[in-house]
Amino acid sequence: MISAATAAYAEVPPIFIVGLVMIAMILVIVVVQMIRMIAEYHKARKDIIEPIRGIVKDRIRSLTEEGSDTDAPQSTEQARVVAKRMQIWGSHAHTFYYATFELSDGSRIELRLSGAEYGMLAEGDEGTLVYQGKQLVSFARR
Repeated sequence: MISAATAAYAEVPPIFIVGLVMIAMILVIVVVQMIRMIAEYHKARKDIIEPIRGIVKDRIRSLTEEGSDTDAPQSTEQARVVAKRMQIWGSHAHTFYYATFELSDGSRIELRLSGAEYGMLAEGDEGTLVYQGKQLVSFARR
Protein backbone atom coordinates (compact mmCIF):
# COMPACT_ATOMS: atom_id res chain seq x y z
CA MET A 1 0.00 0.00 0.00
CA ILE A 2 1.37 3.47 -1.00
CA SER A 3 0.90 6.35 1.42
CA ALA A 4 -0.49 9.67 0.25
CA ALA A 5 2.93 11.40 0.75
CA THR A 6 4.73 8.78 -1.33
CA ALA A 7 2.11 9.09 -4.00
CA ALA A 8 2.61 12.89 -4.03
CA TYR A 9 6.36 12.43 -4.60
CA ALA A 10 5.69 9.97 -7.38
CA GLU A 11 3.76 12.68 -9.19
CA VAL A 12 6.69 15.21 -9.06
CA PRO A 13 8.15 15.50 -12.54
CA PRO A 14 11.80 14.36 -12.78
CA ILE A 15 12.76 17.69 -14.38
CA PHE A 16 11.68 19.43 -11.18
CA ILE A 17 14.03 17.23 -9.10
CA VAL A 18 16.86 17.86 -11.57
CA GLY A 19 16.18 21.60 -11.23
CA LEU A 20 16.34 21.41 -7.42
CA VAL A 21 19.62 19.50 -7.58
CA MET A 22 21.06 22.11 -9.96
CA ILE A 23 19.97 24.95 -7.67
CA ALA A 24 21.60 23.17 -4.71
CA MET A 25 24.83 22.73 -6.69
CA ILE A 26 24.83 26.41 -7.70
CA LEU A 27 24.35 27.41 -4.06
CA VAL A 28 27.31 25.25 -3.03
CA ILE A 29 29.47 26.84 -5.74
CA VAL A 30 28.43 30.34 -4.64
CA VAL A 31 29.20 29.56 -0.99
CA VAL A 32 32.63 28.13 -1.92
CA GLN A 33 33.41 31.23 -4.01
CA MET A 34 32.35 33.50 -1.13
CA ILE A 35 34.63 31.60 1.24
CA ARG A 36 37.53 31.99 -1.23
CA MET A 37 36.84 35.71 -1.58
CA ILE A 38 36.77 36.16 2.19
CA ALA A 39 40.05 34.23 2.53
CA GLU A 40 41.69 36.36 -0.20
CA TYR A 41 40.44 39.54 1.48
CA HIS A 42 41.94 38.51 4.81
CA LYS A 43 45.21 37.50 3.11
CA ALA A 44 45.33 40.90 1.38
CA ARG A 45 44.69 42.62 4.68
CA LYS A 46 47.47 40.58 6.26
CA ASP A 47 49.83 41.50 3.39
CA ILE A 48 49.08 45.16 4.06
CA ILE A 49 48.89 45.13 7.85
CA GLU A 50 51.94 42.96 8.61
CA PRO A 51 54.51 45.29 6.97
CA ILE A 52 52.90 48.31 8.61
CA ARG A 53 52.95 46.54 11.96
CA GLY A 54 56.62 45.70 11.39
CA ILE A 55 57.51 49.30 10.52
CA VAL A 56 55.71 50.66 13.57
CA LYS A 57 57.27 48.04 15.84
CA ASP A 58 60.77 48.68 14.46
CA ARG A 59 60.33 52.46 14.70
CA ILE A 60 59.21 52.22 18.33
CA ARG A 61 62.16 49.95 19.05
CA SER A 62 64.58 52.31 17.30
CA LEU A 63 63.18 55.31 19.18
CA THR A 64 63.62 53.56 22.52
CA GLU A 65 67.12 52.44 21.50
CA GLU A 66 67.97 55.99 20.35
CA GLY A 67 66.93 57.27 23.75
CA SER A 68 69.14 54.71 25.47
CA ASP A 69 71.94 55.38 22.94
CA THR A 70 72.06 59.09 23.77
CA ASP A 71 72.33 58.19 27.47
CA ALA A 72 75.10 55.64 26.84
CA PRO A 73 78.75 56.66 27.07
CA GLN A 74 80.82 56.73 23.89
CA SER A 75 83.30 53.89 23.52
CA THR A 76 86.42 53.77 21.37
CA GLU A 77 87.87 50.41 20.30
CA GLN A 78 90.14 48.90 17.69
CA ALA A 79 87.84 46.79 15.50
CA ARG A 80 87.40 44.91 12.25
CA VAL A 81 84.23 44.82 10.11
CA VAL A 82 83.13 41.17 9.96
CA ALA A 83 79.62 41.47 8.46
CA LYS A 84 77.14 43.91 6.95
CA ARG A 85 73.39 43.55 6.53
CA MET A 86 70.31 45.52 5.49
CA GLN A 87 66.81 45.18 6.86
CA ILE A 88 64.05 46.26 4.47
CA TRP A 89 60.50 46.85 5.73
CA GLY A 90 57.28 47.37 3.84
CA SER A 91 56.35 48.10 0.28
CA HIS A 92 57.92 51.59 0.45
CA ALA A 93 61.33 50.04 1.25
CA HIS A 94 62.26 51.48 4.61
CA THR A 95 65.86 50.31 4.86
CA PHE A 96 67.90 49.95 8.03
CA TYR A 97 71.64 49.31 7.85
CA TYR A 98 73.79 47.34 10.28
CA ALA A 99 77.44 46.30 10.53
CA THR A 100 79.00 43.76 12.86
CA PHE A 101 82.39 44.65 14.29
CA GLU A 102 84.85 42.33 16.00
CA LEU A 103 86.57 44.19 18.82
CA SER A 104 90.21 43.73 19.85
CA ASP A 105 89.17 41.43 22.73
CA GLY A 106 87.39 39.08 20.26
CA SER A 107 83.82 40.11 21.19
CA ARG A 108 81.41 41.25 18.50
CA ILE A 109 78.91 44.09 18.39
CA GLU A 110 76.29 44.94 15.77
CA LEU A 111 75.71 48.66 15.25
CA ARG A 112 73.13 50.70 13.34
CA LEU A 113 74.49 53.07 10.74
CA SER A 114 73.40 55.33 7.91
CA GLY A 115 73.25 54.26 4.29
CA ALA A 116 76.30 56.39 3.46
CA GLU A 117 78.32 54.84 6.29
CA TYR A 118 77.15 51.37 5.19
CA GLY A 119 78.34 52.04 1.64
CA MET A 120 81.78 53.15 2.81
CA LEU A 121 82.42 50.01 4.88
CA ALA A 122 83.72 46.73 3.49
CA GLU A 123 84.02 43.43 5.30
CA GLY A 124 87.59 43.08 6.52
CA ASP A 125 88.14 46.83 7.07
CA GLU A 126 90.15 47.50 10.24
CA GLY A 127 90.36 50.72 12.20
CA THR A 128 89.24 52.75 15.17
CA LEU A 129 85.57 52.35 16.04
CA VAL A 130 83.65 54.92 18.07
CA TYR A 131 80.14 53.92 19.09
CA GLN A 132 77.45 54.97 21.54
CA GLY A 133 75.02 52.29 22.66
CA LYS A 134 74.03 50.48 19.45
CA GLN A 135 74.76 53.45 17.17
CA LEU A 136 77.94 53.94 15.13
CA VAL A 137 79.51 57.34 15.77
CA SER A 138 82.55 56.93 13.49
CA PHE A 139 84.92 54.40 12.00
CA ALA A 140 88.40 55.49 10.87
CA ARG A 141 90.26 52.95 8.75
CA ARG A 142 93.92 52.29 9.46
